[in-house]
Amino acid sequence: MKPFLFGVIPAYGFFIFIGAALGVLLATFRRRHDGISNKEVFFTGVISLTIGLIGAKLFYIFGTLPKVISGDMPWIALFESGFMFYGGLIFGILGALLCAYIFNIPIKRLFDALSFGVPIGQAFGRIGCFCAGCCFGIPTDSAIGVVFTHPLASTTPVGVPLVPTQLIESASCFLIAVIMLVVFSKKRRDGAAFWTYIVLYAVTRFIIEFFRGDAERGMIGALSSSQFVAVLFLSAFVVYLIVRKIVKAKIGKNDSFLEAKGVIYKLPKCAKWNIMKFDQYANLK
Repeated sequence: MKPFLFGVIPAYGFFIFIGAALGVLLATFRRRHDGISNKEVFFTGVISLTIGLIGAKLFYIFGTLPKVISGDMPWIALFESGFMFYGGLIFGILGALLCAYIFNIPIKRLFDALSFGVPIGQAFGRIGCFCAGCCFGIPTDSAIGVVFTHPLASTTPVGVPLVPTQLIESASCFLIAVIMLVVFSKKRRDGAAFWTYIVLYAVTRFIIEFFRGDAERGMIGALSSSQFVAVLFLSAFVVYLIVRKIVKAKIGKNDSFLEAKGVIYKLPKCAKWNIMKFDQYANLK
């Protein structure tokens, strides 16, 4: 645990800042974005990040409020440096949707572009968690156990070997980023990169949560709040696959009719793809 770098710089905030900056830059300059300028990706990334930080804080407050009300935690804990990542992800997605509407950007392509920067930001953020002593793991007798001894570790078990869940998640996020950069080095289906990140991280986080020892992250039944949200995201992915299959089937049934009539549909203004066949024919029979 090293809460301050060089004795004065808060390590948690420093790594959060570094991760956020590198994440936005990677998303912006990774490669040429089809139909989206680097400027649009950059400003959307900054806006989504800002909204995401607000969401991460609100989720943290919501998760810790019951413990504060019961007297298990002081009221000041609500306003300290705690954040909940899934709250940031959900609000960040909403921020990206808002930017897509305002700047007329194709939604799937925008999400694909931004998704490359998220795991990098997370990886550095978890290093900050390790330095601050938060998000710690359960006690362990294994060789990977780490012992916190810093006097500022008020909520972290001191002198007890703990599973370094912060570093495990950090390494996992770096690995997810590498996998995405390799797999999506060539053009893939729009939306594939976004959903690949969602699924990989949801599965990883669900498993890591079993080794977390910090009670303030909250529980929903037998699952931690993060496991519950991970299940929701995985369920959303399954629903997405089902809906895409249904839409694809409808397109197949109407393709010959549309081509015979020579009908060409103009996509919504926010799609920015000029004139193409509209890919949702639910109202055509």
